[in-house]
Amino acid sequence: MWVPIGYTGAMRTLSILALALSLMAGCGRGHGSGPGKDPPLTLVLKPWGPVGTQTFPGTEVALKVVALKSAGQAIEEEGHLIPAVGEAIAWSFVGTPPATATLSQAATATDGEGFAGINVFVGTQSTQSFQVRAAAAGTDPVTFSIQVGRDDRTLQLLVPSPLATVVNRSERLRARLTRLLPGGAIGPAIGGAELRVELLGGMRNGARLETSPGDVVTVTTDGAGMASVKFLTGSVPQDGYQIVFCPGVSCPGVAPVTVTVNVALRGSGGADCVYFTDCEDGYVCDLGVCKPAGNYCDENGDCPAGYVCSPSRECALIVPGGGVCQPCFDTPDCSNNEVCNDVGRCVPPGSCLNNNDCPATWTCDQCGACLPPASPENVLDVRGLWFTTYHFDISDTLPGFFQGMGPVVDFLNLAFHHQIDINIPIVGDILEAMLAALVDEYVPDWARTIVAVLADFIHLFENMEVEGEMQLVQPMLATNPPRLSTAVTGQEAWTSAQFFVASFCPGGPAQFQADPSCGAVDVILDSNIGVDYSNEDLIVDVNLSNFTGQVMVDTLRLYGRDVEIELAHLITVLLDVIVQVASGGQYSDFETFLVDVVPCYDFQLAVDDLFCDITGGDICHVPGIEQLCEAAALTAVTQLNDALGDVSIAILELGFDQRALIHDVPLGGAADILGDPTDPADNLESAIIGETEFGPFGGELDDSSWWFGVRDRD
Repeated sequence: MWVPIGYTGAMRTLSILALALSLMAGCGRGHGSGPGKDPPLTLVLKPWGPVGTQTFPGTEVALKVVALKSAGQAIEEEGHLIPAVGEAIAWSFVGTPPATATLSQAATATDGEGFAGINVFVGTQSTQSFQVRAAAAGTDPVTFSIQVGRDDRTLQLLVPSPLATVVNRSERLRARLTRLLPGGAIGPAIGGAELRVELLGGMRNGARLETSPGDVVTVTTDGAGMASVKFLTGSVPQDGYQIVFCPGVSCPGVAPVTVTVNVALRGSGGADCVYFTDCEDGYVCDLGVCKPAGNYCDENGDCPAGYVCSPSRECALIVPGGGVCQPCFDTPDCSNNEVCNDVGRCVPPGSCLNNNDCPATWTCDQCGACLPPASPENVLDVRGLWFTTYHFDISDTLPGFFQGMGPVVDFLNLAFHHQIDINIPIVGDILEAMLAALVDEYVPDWARTIVAVLADFIHLFENMEVEGEMQLVQPMLATNPPRLSTAVTGQEAWTSAQFFVASFCPGGPAQFQADPSCGAVDVILDSNIGVDYSNEDLIVDVNLSNFTGQVMVDTLRLYGRDVEIELAHLITVLLDVIVQVASGGQYSDFETFLVDVVPCYDFQLAVDDLFCDITGGDICHVPGIEQLCEAAALTAVTQLNDALGDVSIAILELGFDQRALIHDVPLGGAADILGDPTDPADNLESAIIGETEFGPFGGELDDSSWWFGVRDRD
């Protein structure tokens, strides 16, 4: 793992003398004055901080040592060591000096507490290792190791593309430059890097980049790795402007990214601003005019979106509730032309929907107001491992391929409900009655439960719950004082899924409604998409892509969730598990159950006995009855397998965004719960917004979908 520049370990603040005494424990003999003597050690030099650092080209690494000396007697207690003040420390590279690396100083002197240090510029060459030595007379030197990794970088757009806008306004286009770690993971941000930005095709229609010359500008990334440029949309509507960050090879080692901008006419008014981002930092857009965020007012209409006029006649942030900033799931839930923002609140047009609509380092409030950068203690910490639970209702998005189970369900339902029609005069009625008696005698209740589940198989996907493990990364910004970024990245593994079968509850639908866990069916998930259709392995294949997100005051919003599930495999595993649970372990796979469950052999014997009786012993065997019975079951199995093996239903894709309130319980600045595990269906606490897709089918996830996350799993 790469260590961010400036890392000095989580070393506690200790007394210098107490630390020195611990450093001396186990040290070798000093310079003796005769056989068998062990005189006091006069000087000791130790590193302060890690002796090994991993970094990237173009950075500086701070190295520090502490020097201590004895007070003239054997070292037996803390008071026998004191800081070595004014000791000369020589700094040098070990072996052949690296090509472009340099030391800030070749020699330093220890200060009043015995410390001395330098900075090492690691140079511009990647994939190299070297050592730096600190030495003082009369003691062993200290050697530091520095490993410089690959200089892989990547650009991420922080605005949508294509971007829809209107004439005569300014759009702030942003991108973020980060390290790219081994395996493709996003690493730390890169500040102070120059990026070339170009408007392809040059200036036209008044459209241009700020500043001069207008078609090409150079911008510098800030401490969070972000760089922004303003695009003036001009006075003529036109689609297809393309603004490229790092065109061609202008940024060595960085692939270019392109923003497409479509410019339309304004609705009306030709105002100076439409959104917060039209204004400079510290100002908001109020009725088409940029005004300070804390301006005075006479009524609510005088304040920008996200603010109300307070009794002191100042624009103050809207407090959620009280008839304003109503909750929503999507924009159709809102009225008065309001839109649903990323934390599930209705806000007026022009309000911020997420942090990207605000100036750099600002945060979007729940009610659509951009807030100035938060103090370090007010940025909630969501870093680390989360145990997650999801609930999906995807039943409305699944197509009619479940009709592939139609022959299975129809055949068993007819047999189990005494409705098989044998069209043979007189004898047919006798055979039908005989089969009904055989079913009553030989078919157990659990087999009928399975048929009841199959008859309504689609409802299993109304209550699909998944457990997973999510890792969130939230970088530290190089601000003064340092603070957590509101941007996060993450990755997740889903470990298991549960489906709920009402027919498994002994108390029937009433018990199921009170506690669905009585009908739970567990399925193990494994991140290994790409296997052929098979029902031999009861671990279903699933694959999850990495994602990004934002901390928006007290809400976490995650974007770009992409999950692939091997649907055919999932269905066959469900069928196998259902059969295994319902039969008490008598059957472990659905096909065997389907062939065995109808008593074809007993039916053949019963038919033979019947004909033997009515013919006075002349005909005691009617060939083919057992084979016809088994053929019906085998045909059903074949049709089901053919349906599940159809490539059009092989992979189910879930694409969604998600949000959840962040709970800091107990208070401490670090999030403990995401959403509400005690009432997860409350979509003010959490929500999942997305859709499914496979083959030609798919649709939107039901609004009842939810999720939550906890730090510790009981």
